[in-house]
Amino acid sequence: MATAIGEAEEGARYRAFFSYARADGKLAAKLHRFLDSYKVPRALQGMAGKRGPVPATLHPIFRDREDLAGGGELGDRLRAALESSEALIVLCTPNSAQSHWVDEEVRLFRAKNGNDAIFPVIGAGDPDSDDPAEQCMPPSLRETSVLAADLRDIRKETGHIIGDGAAGGRQKLLAGLLGLDLDQLRRREEARRRRQMMALAGALVLFVGLAGVATLLGFAANSSAREAERQRVIAEKQADRAQRGEALAERRAEAEALARSRESAARKLADEQRKMAEQQRALALANAAEAQRQAGIARSNAARAEAQYARAQGALADSFAQRGLAAADAGKRDTALRYALAGARISPASTDRQRVLLARLTATPRQTASFASGSRSTSFLALGPDGSRLMSSGLDKVARLFDARTGAAIDLAGFVGAAKGLTGGGASKGMVARPRAGATRGMNADAAVGGTKLNNNWFSADGRHFLISLEDGTVELRDSASGDVVSRFGRHGGAVLSASFHPDGGRALTASLDDSARIWRIADGAELERLDVPALRSAAWGPDGASIVTMSLTSGLEVWRGRRAVAQLPNRAANRGALAITGDGTQAIEIDTEGVIRLSRIADGATEVRLDSGDVAPGAFVIGADSRFVAIGRSDGHVVVWDIATRQPVADFAAHRGPVAALGLSPDSRLLATAARDGEMRIWDLLPIFAPFDRLAADWCRKLAPDERRFTPDERAADPLIPAVWGMRDICAP
Repeated sequence: MATAIGEAEEGARYRAFFSYARADGKLAAKLHRFLDSYKVPRALQGMAGKRGPVPATLHPIFRDREDLAGGGELGDRLRAALESSEALIVLCTPNSAQSHWVDEEVRLFRAKNGNDAIFPVIGAGDPDSDDPAEQCMPPSLRETSVLAADLRDIRKETGHIIGDGAAGGRQKLLAGLLGLDLDQLRRREEARRRRQMMALAGALVLFVGLAGVATLLGFAANSSAREAERQRVIAEKQADRAQRGEALAERRAEAEALARSRESAARKLADEQRKMAEQQRALALANAAEAQRQAGIARSNAARAEAQYARAQGALADSFAQRGLAAADAGKRDTALRYALAGARISPASTDRQRVLLARLTATPRQTASFASGSRSTSFLALGPDGSRLMSSGLDKVARLFDARTGAAIDLAGFVGAAKGLTGGGASKGMVARPRAGATRGMNADAAVGGTKLNNNWFSADGRHFLISLEDGTVELRDSASGDVVSRFGRHGGAVLSASFHPDGGRALTASLDDSARIWRIADGAELERLDVPALRSAAWGPDGASIVTMSLTSGLEVWRGRRAVAQLPNRAANRGALAITGDGTQAIEIDTEGVIRLSRIADGATEVRLDSGDVAPGAFVIGADSRFVAIGRSDGHVVVWDIATRQPVADFAAHRGPVAALGLSPDSRLLATAARDGEMRIWDLLPIFAPFDRLAADWCRKLAPDERRFTPDERAADPLIPAVWGMRDICAP
């Protein structure tokens, strides 16, 4: 089979067309890099050669990464490239001698250009051998007199010398492509190498000289610095000794004068002064103790007053927050905003509650992309770690991969057959493969079998690979950039419903309709462990990487360590297919048919947070990795983001015109993917709704006129708390 390895636009003019067999890809890539980057010696550029003026380079040389399917004819793209190429380079090996496509490319090129522009390059095998396993020439070249460059080693075999060696073979090929005599090219190459060696030697001499000068200067500088430091230390010691001598002399003189003037009265006053000093000291200690006691009382009173004041301010702020929520629910947006800003200034400790209200009223997620999914049954979305890739699937059981920034679909065409174990990226030996584009099970999104919504790591931590499940019970590891199959592993007795990476990236966990969850080593496809769970519908790794979480139609959600279940959330039939776990693996979020959201502890099933969200599209919800918020999609096309701490919606925006079918969240909780039932998908940046309170407040205040920065007379009249607590103050003042 002939393949080519570069990219060039159709209709361009190429120096050569590179033809070779896929099995020789490594040798072909090395030869192509050499030819495409080769620069002709300046002295030869422009001179007249056998093939016209000698160019400066051989670029471009046509290559293509796509494999051609067996049988059929060359595609229009390769035909156009052949017709617009000046020469044909044929890598001759036993593989290319047996390739139908290499022979077809030689035949088509020779029909138009003859033999003079064909340049065979022997990479392996023997052009004179009668053994098909050793013959390296394609059939179209065997009976021609075209001379070939020979990359084989220069050695004696069977009494004669074969090969020009890698360097000699490349020079012979260059001479032919440039239309030069081989000896002429060799002389110019040798001259260029001599000039390069002379330049290198000169640079080395200059570098050595500069290094020597730098070393001498550094030594001299260090010596001068050490001497200066020594002199400074000596001077400081001398100055210190002089100061101590002067101070000592002054003290001695003062002592002698005082002794002479007070010598007679000292004896009489000494006892009286001692007694007075004792009395004064005792009084001072008593006063200090009393002062300290009074200070403690004052601090205690101040702390109590501050706490009472803080509680009072917090209560006022809570009252303003409740009034703001009521105003927002009543459609009085401006009044609600004024309550939020005023409440935050009354009590800075309530900023988080006021921030939720302010974000809900002023901030909207920013749409970054919109594109069609190609399916009207999307029920599962997953975003890669860096947000550049989006994977979807649904009731049609087909996985689709998209560039989340442009919306471009990435081809997931593959082969489905009877292969077992690891195949290394293609059909295994002996497998009868049939092409089947995107033939997957639907990745945990099959409502007919009760699929759940566990937070699985479909993408690897570095974002380079992702997993999809096949209908025959196997799993494919694919490249996130190209969508190509890297390897295939696993063998279940039923369809695989979920598959996820372990945090270390070396293992994968799968759950299947054969009621088993299995751990596989990705490198060689070996099965490492198995859990048997009746009516199993999904499995995921715990955040610590040591536990496994499973969801069963009969036993609900369970946490496993090894083969032992260590925790269980009671199974609720109304919640089946609508459950997700938090990033720390300790809580589960459930949404029942009435739209009630429950955040419950997995350990004992107790509900910690309950939110009445109303209309929720089945299965359309996600929870942030830090359990800070939950986003739900509704049948009216809106997405509501709930702040779990305050139990209030932080955003409510129209994501689609029709019902929301699925949501997906990036691992950093910044990007949200939404899908509608009409097949449209959108990407949203959630960062605006989580902006700090100060930024939200400043942005909104800049839009207000001066008279809008105070509660209106109607608002003050309707709420006595405003004139009593707030008065006429400006809510936007710092």
